[in-house]
Amino acid sequence: MAYSLESEIKQVLDNFGIKLSQDLETSMNKALKDGSGFGSVQQAKLQFNPKVKADNTGIYLRINASDWYWQIIEYGRNGKKKRWHNRPGAKSNPKAPPSDVILKWIKKKGIKPDGIKSLKGATNKSALKTSNENKYKQLTFLIQRKIGKWGVKPKPFIDRVIEDGRLDKLNQELSNIIGNEISVQLIEI
Repeated sequence: MAYSLESEIKQVLDNFGIKLSQDLETSMNKALKDGSGFGSVQQAKLQFNPKVKADNTGIYLRINASDWYWQIIEYGRNGKKKRWHNRPGAKSNPKAPPSDVILKWIKKKGIKPDGIKSLKGATNKSALKTSNENKYKQLTFLIQRKIGKWGVKPKPFIDRVIEDGRLDKLNQELSNIIGNEISVQLIEI
């Protein structure tokens, strides 16, 4: 029976990556639920997928997200009047998000703009009798304006998974396999 140190390490990292991915998804959905302020259950359509790679410099575990918006959940989004983070590359005065993205989100969530009568400043009676499509456009505009002005509050979910002692356990498990003290490094994007 041939013993392969590399395959044993890969197996440990595969198992660790699968569990970490599941826990990240659970933590993200909990952060969305806790941070909604309405008690509603929000769930992201994100998935985290582990990938183990070995080369001549080492063996690496990378967790890939299925979409980019995990960063907005984790770090928030700066607005014109409110800064939520100082990450490198963060804009201090970003524009409002695109209307088509907001409109798609509104319709997907089943939000009805029934309470909207007219935009602020509309005085004529025809503005009060707006079509359903115009009501959706108005609601989209209001949400865009609010996000552009105040941003989106962060709902951190990564640290509560990473800082639960699992990296120390992984370090110990890999050290036992290799027979030497090793160090596990966490690299964030």
